Amino acid sequence: MTQLKLDTLSDRIKAHKTALVHIVKPPVCTERAQHYTEMYQQHLDKPIPVRRALALAHHLAERTIWIKHDELIVGNQASEVRAAPIFPEYTVSWIEKEIDDLADRPGAGFSVSEENKRILHDVCPWWRGQTVQDRCYGMFTDEQKGLLATGIIKAEGNMTSGDAHLAVNFPLLLEKGLDGLRDKVAERRSRINLTVLEDLHG
Repeated sequence: MTQLKLDTLSDRIKAHKTALVHIVKPPVCTERAQHYTEMYQQHLDKPIPVRRALALAHHLAERTIWIKHDELIVGNQASEVRAAPIFPEYTVSWIEKEIDDLADRPGAGFSVSEENKRILHDVCPWWRGQTVQDRCYGMFTDEQKGLLATGIIKAEGNMTSGDAHLAVNFPLLLEKGLDGLRDKVAERRSRINLTVLEDLHG
């Protein structure tokens, strides 16, 4: 296995690393949230995949592009170095609760300008009831909601940023199809014993 020795970094890379590490409270970038909201609002008559595509195209056309003078590999996800873009289509509940106090979060604070706070307060209400998180909660049974309420099971990350938390077994999916996978899950559920540890991992 190749190991990177950090003492062999070039001066250029050391400077980039130092600049990144010294951003204690990264900024929040609202460009994506604004662009996606605009497109979703303008195309309510279209299916969600089409709205997503139009929103992405609009965002890529309108977003801030910046290249630092000595970068060899360029590209970024937000309007500033280390800025956190907002994804309102996944969830707005935590944003609405925490936006005014994000800078005060212990260990994970963000720098949020008054202008960005205003933008998020304008954008977030429109998304209520139509986020991925809202759809997930709408599909849960009362029993599942009760389990989530206990705090024993945490599913928020998968509901609010699930695309980055999936590793699909495509060969199995293509071999069995969705119905075949549903049958496999149903069969496994029918014989599982929740009181036996080995059964929970099998």
